[in-house]
Amino acid sequence: MSKYKDKIKNLPRVTLDVISEVCRDMLPSEYRNHPWDLPYADKNFAKIFNQEDQLNGYAAAYTNWHKGKLRIAFDNTPTDTFVGEIAVIDWACGQGLATIFLHEYLEEKGYNCRIKEVILVEPSEIALDRAKFNIEAIDNKIKISTVNKKLDEVIDFDIKLFERRKVIHLFSNIFDIKGISLKHISENLLANLTKDNYVLCVSPYYQHVENRYNTLLQYFQRPLVWQFRDSQSQKNVLGYTYNILSLKLLADKSEQIIKYDFFPASQFRACFALECVKPMVEDYATHTYFDVYAPYELGASISDDVEPIFAVLNNIVSRGLPTKPSLKVENILSEKLSCSEASTLYGGFRFNSLLNHADELKLKEYARTKCIGEDLRINQLLYTPIAIARVQKVFVEALISHRLNLQKDEWNVLVEECDVPFAKLAVEDFKEMFNHLTALSQDFDNMRIPHINLHVISSKVYKDSPLLEEDAIFDPTEEIRNTTFDLVIRYSSTPKTKDCNFTEYQVGNDSFYCVFPATERYAERYIYTTDGLEYNSLVNDDKKPVDNTVKHLRYFLQLLFRKEDFRPGQLPILSRALQNKSVIGLLPTGGGKSLTYQLAAFLQPGISLVIDPLVSLMKDQYDGLINAGIDCCTYINSQVADTRAEREYDMEHSKCLFVFMSPERLCIHGFRQRLRNMQDLHVYFAYGVIDEVHCVSEWGHDFRFSYLHLGRNLYQYVLPKQSSGHAHISLFGLTATASFDVLACS
Repeated sequence: MSKYKDKIKNLPRVTLDVISEVCRDMLPSEYRNHPWDLPYADKNFAKIFNQEDQLNGYAAAYTNWHKGKLRIAFDNTPTDTFVGEIAVIDWACGQGLATIFLHEYLEEKGYNCRIKEVILVEPSEIALDRAKFNIEAIDNKIKISTVNKKLDEVIDFDIKLFERRKVIHLFSNIFDIKGISLKHISENLLANLTKDNYVLCVSPYYQHVENRYNTLLQYFQRPLVWQFRDSQSQKNVLGYTYNILSLKLLADKSEQIIKYDFFPASQFRACFALECVKPMVEDYATHTYFDVYAPYELGASISDDVEPIFAVLNNIVSRGLPTKPSLKVENILSEKLSCSEASTLYGGFRFNSLLNHADELKLKEYARTKCIGEDLRINQLLYTPIAIARVQKVFVEALISHRLNLQKDEWNVLVEECDVPFAKLAVEDFKEMFNHLTALSQDFDNMRIPHINLHVISSKVYKDSPLLEEDAIFDPTEEIRNTTFDLVIRYSSTPKTKDCNFTEYQVGNDSFYCVFPATERYAERYIYTTDGLEYNSLVNDDKKPVDNTVKHLRYFLQLLFRKEDFRPGQLPILSRALQNKSVIGLLPTGGGKSLTYQLAAFLQPGISLVIDPLVSLMKDQYDGLINAGIDCCTYINSQVADTRAEREYDMEHSKCLFVFMSPERLCIHGFRQRLRNMQDLHVYFAYGVIDEVHCVSEWGHDFRFSYLHLGRNLYQYVLPKQSSGHAHISLFGLTATASFDVLACS
């Protein structure tokens, strides 16, 4: 008998708190007050334990968290659930903590309810043995069955109950673990549907858990007879975060569980708009939502460790809803569709509309009805840029999901255009953006998109489109039928009317995507944050431009801000910042100070916090970004008191790339807690930008006391991802008025 079992057997009464304390007493003395710091502790709840010490450390560290989250779930479950005899299926049960707490909860509330049967599912043999022992120690009259399998290996026979009873399924800290098929879980819920089933899911709060809950719900016919959702993302409130999803499945109604041939859709947001078209569309936001179907659970993937390059690409593609396409896309569509005329003004690119009044009326009507109309040119003006944005977003998600192999010499790619032509332009544009980004970086400068053998099946309706090649094809050829593709995309500008056929073409690694506009809109746009990137130097020791490097950065200057070239003094500032070195930039008024930090921020997978001394400066810079087609930004000051909490929430949950505020806000305790909490939510910062940095000088006439500790506050609370090797964010100071003496003091 193990030492743990021996201790438990000698106790007069066993509770969850007692179990936790016994486990704590068995730890090395130096870890008893902070068991989560044990060298073998698992902060991500993902390991399959094989040692008693691991079980002890986990129970000592996290029992109270389990109890707190489960209590909220139980308190919000209809009380008639807890009547009579019930059965429990505890999925990935660990040491049986969830079942034990349910038993205690029923006693505490005095409910006339008894757990008669428990099925414990757990891949760890040692944890499963302890779970069975623990529950027997609590109540030896409960019938216990054990299933020593991973969740994806469980079949309905494994969890078939001996008697027909109301079933409570407990999923405690499960949905934040990679590799668990939601489809498989949902289908196993059919095993005991002769009685009502209650599904209670509790997890720590992470954005990917929210996404997985959304995906899980798509396996059920809605509205459900009962459903509950709640979350708390701020750790300082309770000492832990939680995300809860609970629902009820009625007895003998198997149709409540949708059996997909493949998987439900995942929803994303991205949209490009031509400069001449955007003013014609009143509600572009509704065009930014789209559904993607794939032969795997795209929406249930967990990607906290996104490659920084992929994160930056995501943030660029989805920087505005809508945003401007690349100059390449705008130029080609402008020329081919005769919709605008390119020009330059004050060093920036512009596209002056050539649309007549009839064109404008049609655009407004087509956009309002969200329909493909009879005028093919108008369709292409509106829907081709949207298609390009959506497909580029799909490329990013396919890379993040490891469905595309960058080590291959070439990719075979098939795009089926159900209506407007876009594929060649979308693929070429994405490849160009990807290769410029990796060539600019230090760590990924050898990473490139392989040569792409692009096959496009175009719509016959658009056979005369100037966007099509002369050798365009309109039906699958024998070559296409016999080719194994690395990526297949079927795209439609109209909503889905029939199920996707993922077997029509040969494709490797399940990299087949069907893309449609969304009919039910619910997705959020998130900024992807992860480890920082370091880029090659832009200037040499004499501060002269390194042309072979600068050309890649110039591409992003033109892509994001439509500026022809850099102004004097910008490159040395950008060079230091992009190497994650703190920098103070002294540029004259109108010299492009703001552009330096904004461009650098886009090339880092993290949020940039911008400190401005005046409300008017915040608003000016915010408006400048909005005018550039960049709306992943917000400002927080006294003039937005009604929406301040919402704006802080958006920052905390990675919905903004730029956040403008005064230095005083960093002195507010509650705001500091939000910033600290972002580490636990896996949301990270890249830069701390101090605009008008001369205010930091104690000798300046603009000095305020809040500037005294600004640098320390930024270092202490505005944190990058710690695994990137940088303990602090890079500081980015900008001014037009400071003398060199003041800068030296700063």
